[in-house]
Amino acid sequence: MFSVNQIWKHDKDNNTPMLSNYAGEWWADYVTNYEKYDAVFKRLYYSFYYFMQSHEETIDEVADNFADDVKNLLMVHDKELSELYRVQAQELDAYGLTDNYDMTEILAKTTGETLGSRSDSYSDSLGAQSNSSTGKVSPYDSENFYNDNSLQTSLGARSDSGSNTKGSQTNSGSENYTLTRKGNIGVSTATDMMKKHVDFWESFNFYHYVFSLIARELLTVNYGGIDYVD
Repeated sequence: MFSVNQIWKHDKDNNTPMLSNYAGEWWADYVTNYEKYDAVFKRLYYSFYYFMQSHEETIDEVADNFADDVKNLLMVHDKELSELYRVQAQELDAYGLTDNYDMTEILAKTTGETLGSRSDSYSDSLGAQSNSSTGKVSPYDSENFYNDNSLQTSLGARSDSGSNTKGSQTNSGSENYTLTRKGNIGVSTATDMMKKHVDFWESFNFYHYVFSLIARELLTVNYGGIDYVD
């Protein structure tokens, strides 16, 4: 027959919660920190025995069966324990008497700027031009003899055109930051500080109540006929 101490040693070596991994909000802190809670349970019920075991079972079987029975027990009492946790227990990270004196601010800041792209275009078109000239000169034996040489020149017209188009550009910027602040502004009274202290220890009282429930339903003390093995 295996004692609570032996089951604790077995589960510790196998990194397994001794009191199950029941998925309840009020049991979440145990699942996260089961090593510490199992050590407390072992110290309270060191030489007690899980009564639903036989001599033929191995330590693996006894440890698994005990965890399953604990999970079933917690499931049966879920409504009761949920309400008790709500009115009695307080999250441990809410305990901080020094918050009244220490203030910490953490600023995580991210800035960024994005420049838009721009494309400019230019076009130049030269108009056409036509020039003409006429020269008059006659040899001495021409029928149409010109006494004077003459030159006529005509310049054609030309029209040039050009355009310049500027592209558009849009710039954008952003700034994001997260500020975390912890602490209380002002001074708490002695009564306020003591209430925090009492609420903190109430969470431990809650788990002691759950432990006593498990012990009452599933454990038995050493009696004649059971061979205690360390």
